[in-house]
Amino acid sequence: MRIQKVPNMIWDEKRLCLTRLRWERGPVGFGGTSNKVSISIQLKPQDLWVGAFWKRSEGGWTVWICLLPCLPIRIHWVKSYGGIYP
Repeated sequence: MRIQKVPNMIWDEKRLCLTRLRWERGPVGFGGTSNKVSISIQLKPQDLWVGAFWKRSEGGWTVWICLLPCLPIRIHWVKSYGGIYP
């Protein structure tokens, strides 16, 4: 398991990535998977809500948990069957 703890700003999405976790289960490309989970805080000034919602995508999902309006916590998980996440 590889852990990246250094905060990283993604300017085009206006979010501060707090940590990333990456791991492999089995041999990738031969039935195994590469997985990645990232936790970040995202600035969304148009969203004045408190609560949670999620979106499912091909190979993963994203959950936004908002305790303070305009500053949701974003948890993103994705799985790859064919390659390893850097």
